[in-house]
Amino acid sequence: MKRVVKTATAVATAALMAGSMASGAFAKPIKIGKAPTKIVVVPKGGGHGHGHSHRGRNIGIGIGVATAAALAAAAAANASEGSPSQCRRWDRRCDDGEGWACRKLAKYCD
Repeated sequence: MKRVVKTATAVATAALMAGSMASGAFAKPIKIGKAPTKIVVVPKGGGHGHGHSHRGRNIGIGIGVATAAALAAAAAANASEGSPSQCRRWDRRCDDGEGWACRKLAKYCD
């Protein structure tokens, strides 16, 4: 279970850092000096006629992908560990002479 928590924490941290970098949180600090004498307004956009970015959408997609990856990693980690009910099932099948169940019982259940 510790492995699942560490994996999920690492994936969540990576997602938050990716979102922060996309939002410009790690931009260079602004130098403070004399006030500008002339303000120039530069239109935003790629020349397509709309002046908004898709930063919020991209951050949302990144968080969604990171969440899905964390869930997949947790499912994979849980699949490698036998739950108590699964161990009991393998134990019964091993007692019935099914060799594959004996191997899984020995490998995944303590």
